[in-house]
Parts: sequence; C-alpha cells; structure tokens
Amino acid sequence: MIRRCASLAIAMGLLAGCDAYVGSSEHQARLQIADYQGWIRAKTESRDENIRQIGNVRVGSLKHGEEISIPLDVTGAHRALVIAACDRQCSDLDLRVVTEDGRLIGLDEDEDDYPRVLIDSDKPNKLMLRVRMPSCSGSSCSFAFAQFEYDDYLGGTGTCFAVSPNGLLLTSLHVVEDASKITVAFPDGRQGEATILRRSHDPDPERTTMSKWNPDAETRLFQCPSVPHTKSNF
Repeated sequence: MIRRCASLAIAMGLLAGCDAYVGSSEHQARLQIADYQGWIRAKTESRDENIRQIGNVRVGSLKHGEEISIPLDVTGAHRALVIAACDRQCSDLDLRVVTEDGRLIGLDEDEDDYPRVLIDSDKPNKLMLRVRMPSCSGSSCSFAFAQFEYDDYLGGTGTCFAVSPNGLLLTSLHVVEDASKITVAFPDGRQGEATILRRSHDPDPERTTMSKWNPDAETRLFQCPSVPHTKSNF
C-alpha cells in the first residue's frame, strides 16, 4: 500500500508539472507560432510555392513597451518571411526588419499579436529583427518567431476596379496580400504602381491607390484588366 501511494503521488506530481509547463508564458508563445507556421505552409502550398524554414523557432521575453534587436538567420539573397506570435497576456506585437546600420527593410506594426514581415530579394545579407511589445498585461510577455525562405517566384496576376478619378482602386485581399510591388495596367495602355491604403481580413475588398498615375476627368466605374504584381508573399 505504501508503494502504491508513493507511485500515485509521484504520478500526480508529474502531471502537475506538465500542467504548469503547458500554462507557461513561453509554451503559449510556442503553441501560437506552431499554429502560425502551419497556416503559412498551407497558404504557400495552395499557391504552388515552395517554402522552407531557416533555423529553429526562437523565443524571448519583453516587458510592456520594451524592444529588442536580434540577428536574423535569413539573408537578403532570397525572398524571405519572418513571422511572430506571443502569449495570452500580449495583445500587440510589432516587428521591424532592418540592416545593421538601421535602414528599414520591412515592418508590421498593425495592432495584432501575429505580425509578419516579407523580405524582398536583393537586400543586404546581414539583417536584424527588432521586436517591440506595445501591449503586455503581465510583468513580462513571451514571444516566438520563425524565419522562412521562398524559392524564386515570378509573381501573379489579379483584377481590380477603379472607383474614383483620383486613383482609388478596389481588389480582393488575396490578390495583393503582402506583395512587395503592385503594378496596375489599364485597357488604354496606361500603367502605374499602386500602394495599399487599407487592408482587411473580412470580406471587405482591399483598397489601393495609384502612385504614378494622373487620371483624367473620367469618373465612371470600370474594371481593370489583369493586374500583374511581382513577388507576392502568397
């Protein structure tokens, strides 16, 4: 009887230890990033792209308002992606990818806890990741990030609608999501680069605006032809 009680006590102690580990801040961040990695892989496979993880998942901890700089394993030689997630006490996490001398390469400072930054090819080889914790309700919050590289990708096409003479365009989010460059072509041969003004993951369409197109006074709604864009993330 004594041996059985001792065994039961040991088993209960091990289970309590597992519960404590599952509830830990670091483990929560690891679970979040694992889900995020699966979503990224599923999206790339659905678009017939190849992606590979570079290095291991890396974990850190920051207090509310703190920031840290971390050397990245990915380089600017290939198109790359950095994703991050944080624990349940964190509601906002920001990322910036910069060169060693501080030049900005890409950022995601939207108010969410699952940021990602696309790194275009032909960038400097040594890059740094700046992680900032704008919102942490605990004494500190854990974060985790993963790095990916893509095989060479020539880009894709989509359609959009011009809705105003000042260059406002509407398109679906998946057409331009995380694209590093968006080029719009019109039926009369005009072309121009577009920049994203607002994005939404709900059914609302994406809004973009032309940055190199000077439209005339025509105000009617018309549909654009194929809209080539290069080096889209997905």
